Amino acid sequence: QFAVKQILRDILQENSEKKYRHPLFVARSIQLLVELNRIADRYIREQTPEKGSPLVRKLIRYINENLSDTDLSLDKLSAHFFTSKYYLSHLFKEQMGLPINQYITTKRIHCAADLIKSGMRATDASAKMGYVYYSTFFYNYKKIMGCPPTNQRPEHATTLPLNDSFL
Repeated sequence: QFAVKQILRDILQENSEKKYRHPLFVARSIQLLVELNRIADRYIREQTPEKGSPLVRKLIRYINENLSDTDLSLDKLSAHFFTSKYYLSHLFKEQMGLPINQYITTKRIHCAADLIKSGMRATDASAKMGYVYYSTFFYNYKKIMGCPPTNQRPEHATTLPLNDSFL
């Protein structure tokens, strides 16, 4: 944070002294962006589950390995890990920043989008990701991705904003 303040001071000083030179301004701006990126990277690393509870890490691993399970619910997870669903839900949300069901839905939709982009039909991808009803899949897909699943075929493929902390 000190480096960011110093870079901003340098930019303001150069600007106030009318020493504004385009290459110097660009260089200082790049320095600022690099330093902000380092701070953001440090923050993201601090927020990852690796620093959290071993239970949350096991929970994430289990969810990721069982996304196709149609009955992947909080009740099933709490039974599998022999813990209260209330405690599990609280711990997960505290460390991950979102509820378990939202994590499962988001992860399923992003995995389904990858399958669709690779050429799989949307109905097959929804079934593979544990959705019993295509209408539920369609609603969640459109809500999370901002477009219907049919727009994610290879000819319509775009980059997906998948948060690596969900892995």
